[in-house]
Amino acid sequence: MATIDVRITSMYPPKEESGIRGYASATIDGCLGIRGIKIVESGKNGFFVSMPRRKGGGGYKDICFSQSASGGSVRCIPPGIESGCFTKW
Repeated sequence: MATIDVRITSMYPPKEESGIRGYASATIDGCLGIRGIKIVESGKNGFFVSMPRRKGGGGYKDICFSQSASGGSVRCIPPGIESGCFTKW
């Protein structure tokens, strides 16, 4: 099983409207680092974790994403990263 080290790099106080509450970094098995993970508060759905993205010509593009066994990308965040962000935050 992979070891995941999560560090909160910055936190922001809650405001009236929803938005980014913090940023995190994760290191998987000491060899893969992911920076720019966002901890976001949504007005209706509570908190969620958003993986890093960059804005390009056609909108936002995922930088880091999960890969399915068939080779296609899937929209899921490894449970260790999500739970680690919420635990440390």
